[in-house]
Amino acid sequence: MALFCRLPAIACAGLAAASAGQPTAQREDRLADLLKSAGRYVHEYEQSFSAVLSREHYVQRARVEGRLDTRDLRSEVALVALDDAAWVLFRDVHEVDGNALADRGDRLAALFMKPTSNLGLQAKRIVDEGARYNLGPITRTLNTPTQALDFIRVENQSRSVFRLGDARAIEGLETLELWFEETATPRMIVTKDNAAAAGRFWVVPETGTIVRTELRISSLGVAGVLTTSYARQEELSLWVPTHMRESYEAQGSQTTGALDVELTGKSRGSTTVLEGDATYTDFKRFSVNTKIIIR
Repeated sequence: MALFCRLPAIACAGLAAASAGQPTAQREDRLADLLKSAGRYVHEYEQSFSAVLSREHYVQRARVEGRLDTRDLRSEVALVALDDAAWVLFRDVHEVDGNALADRGDRLAALFMKPTSNLGLQAKRIVDEGARYNLGPITRTLNTPTQALDFIRVENQSRSVFRLGDARAIEGLETLELWFEETATPRMIVTKDNAAAAGRFWVVPETGTIVRTELRISSLGVAGVLTTSYARQEELSLWVPTHMRESYEAQGSQTTGALDVELTGKSRGSTTVLEGDATYTDFKRFSVNTKIIIR
């Protein structure tokens, strides 16, 4: 589905309409200013949002060959920026379909606040355990709310082509759409066919605040879309991810993943559709006083 590797025609038309009547130099200056303010915002955001603990309610729906299955997950999650280079989501599932899992407690808080010599092994175990509760035949590791922000980090902006979109009011703020299409290799999201990512940000021009993101990727018959909405959290004085929506569609039996992303369809010729909605509440900031290495 080329929609996820190239800007869709309707989007391109919208971009053209948004920029009609403006001198080329003016449009380029406006785009440069928006990229600068958004890049600065993400850099500062990474410093302030280096470690945040929250509660996640994650509802997944999988439709395979006309059959619909659902799963309700409740987890404690820690979103951590490591070495100013990547975001890692630690998802510690404590309830599945209303059934509490034994021996969970506050493992994530203990993991970061009371580090031990086997910290990396503990962290990996939590990540692996959380992933195995995902529903459906599409295995994926894209489901991190801040995944799209990597593409607009200052050091990564040269890896994509950016275009201005339309103005839109979100959360009471006037924003501008900022479309991107990845062009550089190696790709930031690794797939076996080297698929390019694309998507858009909704940015407040004056401050660079990002209030919504959309990430799209299509690889070997599997199309994925991840959308995250942010809201102001006064106690942390930050815009935090409050809702993540994901959707994947796989036609037939395909394997596209490696390393950073794994999308696997195993429906043997049928269409598999998987959707997920995650909401985040009870945000708390804590200090990570050690370097985590996951192997």
